[in-house]
Amino acid sequence: MENRDISRDEATTGFLSTETKASQIDAKAPLHQRWPSPRVFYSTLAILSIGILLLSAKILSMRYHNLENANLSSPALLDMSPSEASPCGNDANTARSLGCNFDPLTFAWLPPQCYNYNLTAEFLQLQDWQWWRQREDGSRRQLSLINVMQGSDETLYVTWDYHRQHCAYLWLKMHQAIMEGAPIDGVAMLDIITGVCDRVLRSKRDLNDTSVPGYIRYPSCKVY
Repeated sequence: MENRDISRDEATTGFLSTETKASQIDAKAPLHQRWPSPRVFYSTLAILSIGILLLSAKILSMRYHNLENANLSSPALLDMSPSEASPCGNDANTARSLGCNFDPLTFAWLPPQCYNYNLTAEFLQLQDWQWWRQREDGSRRQLSLINVMQGSDETLYVTWDYHRQHCAYLWLKMHQAIMEGAPIDGVAMLDIITGVCDRVLRSKRDLNDTSVPGYIRYPSCKVY
């Protein structure tokens, strides 16, 4: 049986036909009851947006669950051809010639469409970050940001705090890319989907530990 909200007067005057009651109720309903308020509308829209984001992340997680123990330096780990996986080539000189730039946030060479300049600038302004290059004798030499931006080293060392903040910003980068339908680099996707960043953010490791290696990568760039 269908339940309808009726006024006290209608309840006391007896049962009316379904069509009569429906027309009376609709006529008496204030305009703001017939249409959702702006607050309800935007709240619903926000909930739907969050739901879509979570669903997208879940689908990607299911799609790449087998990457948990994958070699992150492999060009084929996203089941792509080498040309798709490495739009910037596989060395610094090639990357520059292809119009790519080194991103200290992802430790990767990226084409402009996958480079979130605003997020990287915000990340670099968080604090006075430090980078080190390891010499052949095992000692380390501190590098300036200008040196780092050359992207010529295969490995650089950073603090654990750098690594944690890097992961937090990768979440932001993935969120923005999914919401905007924009391409995103494979480093950001893999470090999140494979659970690397989840483990990093939950770790109790000393934030000032400087033995954290950062490997320079040449990832994919595509819309997921």
